[in-house]
Amino acid sequence: MTEALQPVSPDLLERSRRLIGLGPRTLGQDLALARSPIWHLVSRTLNPGDLVNPSGPLVHVAGPSLTIGDQRAFAELFTSWARRGFPADHRVSYTIAELAAALGLQGRGGQQYALVRASLRRLTSAVFADVQADGLYEKEAGAALLADYEARSRPGARCTARINERTARTLLRYPMTYLDAPTWDDIMARDLLAARLWVWLEGERIRDEWRWSLFPDGREPVVMGLQPQGRRTTPIAHLLTIDSWSRRRKIVERVRAACTVVSAVDHRYDLTVEAAISDRGNYVLHCRRSSPAAAAASDSQIAPEVGAAWHATSPRRRPSAKQLEILRGLVAEWGVTPVVDALSAASGAADPFAELLDAAALWRDRRESAWEESKADENSTAPDVLQKIREGVARRATAVSASPTGEARGGPASIGELLGELR
Repeated sequence: MTEALQPVSPDLLERSRRLIGLGPRTLGQDLALARSPIWHLVSRTLNPGDLVNPSGPLVHVAGPSLTIGDQRAFAELFTSWARRGFPADHRVSYTIAELAAALGLQGRGGQQYALVRASLRRLTSAVFADVQADGLYEKEAGAALLADYEARSRPGARCTARINERTARTLLRYPMTYLDAPTWDDIMARDLLAARLWVWLEGERIRDEWRWSLFPDGREPVVMGLQPQGRRTTPIAHLLTIDSWSRRRKIVERVRAACTVVSAVDHRYDLTVEAAISDRGNYVLHCRRSSPAAAAASDSQIAPEVGAAWHATSPRRRPSAKQLEILRGLVAEWGVTPVVDALSAASGAADPFAELLDAAALWRDRRESAWEESKADENSTAPDVLQKIREGVARRATAVSASPTGEARGGPASIGELLGELR
């Protein structure tokens, strides 16, 4: 049951209304989270003696590091809270299946509960600090993203989590970026690092194109591994938390692979990694981003009716490149209406696309059966036709032998004429 909005301010209410207006496919991600290098490929515990790099709005100071999957799970919880109008109780209702889908754990069976619970534990125990300084003194406030949670293993049971009030106050000071959930999930299913890069790009203001360094500028002084205060953005390798890898070449190759995945799924992006000209040994991420309208116009990949039917059956998942190719082939082979009808009939199925493929296989079987029946009908009259041809040829031979000149008089002069007689 949907709870009534409980707005805490007109500004937050407007954010909530916009998020609801963008539809169920849209997730809200706070820019403080999108821009902070706190999301890792693999979680590890931060030891007390580890050097903390204070870059980004939030700084991880204690507890386990969060994974890229944790970012997606928290976005699900944060969006649920935002859609209710940011109520003061900071509570969110969810099911294990919902968070498992957000983490890409479909088909993992009994592992879903354990993996979702592990993510909730990290979100509750990883401590982040917000540091404010006036040049003489500083003030640090630390908290985890979640204050507490309750998880239940019973299928379909509603569970609750509470966003930390102090963290919420910090996050709401920043703007919110709006993310297409199916695109995020598609990229994350292919490459976790690409998903992290995409979320960050979505939060950046890119008019036409922009460039970012992969590594700190070699001309800038570095003290104890900390980046200079004047830098506008965090180097890409640090943002993706792979700057600790020993070989830069491996980092460059990995970022290039992530860029390829982002561009393949979200066609608005054209991403390349090039050697820096003015900073020897460094590399630059070059990004061109077209508008959604231009991307949609250049991307008209399936008929609008088919796209609408897909969205109705799978509102939180976009078709992959391979699925788009198959959909176009089915439309070319059978037309729009049968494909739309099959997708609509598969509404509510665990895998609507698999249901569509089964329907297409049945169509082909029926077509082949019709061909076989038609061929059998044609072949069934062949013996009678051949017998009549033989009789005609025999009559012609008799006529030729009876003629004094050896020429036939009357009757068909060729096989073609014999067949004409039969018709």
